[in-house]
Amino acid sequence: METTVIISTLFRLAKVFDDMGKLLFKAHLDVPLTFDRAQSQALLRRNNRLEFSYQQLKTSKTKLLNQLLATAGADPYLWAKLRRLQALDVASLAAVQANPQFNRQRKINRLKQLIINLQNEKINESTVLTKQALAYLYHIAPDKVAATSKPGPILADPFDSRAFKMDMMALNYLDQYFNVQELQYYVKYLVFIHAHQAAEAVIHYDARTVLPNAEQTGFSAVAYYVTLNRQSYTYISYKGTEGTMDDPRIKSFTQRLDNYVRESYQDWKYNIDAMLIGNTENDEQLQLARRFTRYVVRRVRRINPATIIYGLGHSLGGILCRRSNYWMNRLMVAIP
Repeated sequence: METTVIISTLFRLAKVFDDMGKLLFKAHLDVPLTFDRAQSQALLRRNNRLEFSYQQLKTSKTKLLNQLLATAGADPYLWAKLRRLQALDVASLAAVQANPQFNRQRKINRLKQLIINLQNEKINESTVLTKQALAYLYHIAPDKVAATSKPGPILADPFDSRAFKMDMMALNYLDQYFNVQELQYYVKYLVFIHAHQAAEAVIHYDARTVLPNAEQTGFSAVAYYVTLNRQSYTYISYKGTEGTMDDPRIKSFTQRLDNYVRESYQDWKYNIDAMLIGNTENDEQLQLARRFTRYVVRRVRRINPATIIYGLGHSLGGILCRRSNYWMNRLMVAIP
């Protein structure tokens, strides 16, 4: 399978995982609050459609993976990503076969089983693996990815794309699946996909690395310095209130649970104590957000004084972003 066909197949696989994510969202929306007869009949019809859609998507996913595995083994990086995708696919099928079937006469149980099956697909990790493969191929064969991708408007500033901003914020919740080089490849890929331009350089800053006590307080943020047509941009993304149980770097379930509880506790402690009650003695995350902002702004302005700097954040991250913006603007004025 030539490179162009591999790229096209990966794009189709990414679309399958995107559709699975939408299906999982729809399934959650259909969970009923009551069990009257009319609602039960309507739920049965919706369940049938959702289950049919899931089976179609799962069949397509397995078929595309088999096509890729049969022909993409020459590249060790691609092979490793595809083998992991295959392992997730096999595990999702084994989970369905191992779990006892719900009573098929109960409409709500059928919906619960569908949601469980979709969660077992590990949609987030599978999507990341597929897009990592595409980002890698964009790095080694940008012309072929450009020829295969869906055309769109060329944007002078990637920040003009809402999809780019959403993907940059989402990356803050998925960085456990990336090493530094993969992050650089991936940001370049996002710039191309959403702005249809080639980024010339990417520098990555991580608050957990820059600030030694950031992890202890639960604060997390990243920044990306990007050069595009000799204009430099920096995107500072502040992470919101969300832990994860799916960190592949932590093998033990107990350790993953401990990490999830600790991260969530630190965020909610700040949310309630500092923001809701107004206790300024426990505003460590805000102080660290300002320190990280100062660090990034000074670094990138030394590289290029004309760097355009943006802040991004969702939930708690949005609060930290807004409360750091005033200080960021003062810095940009003060630094020549």
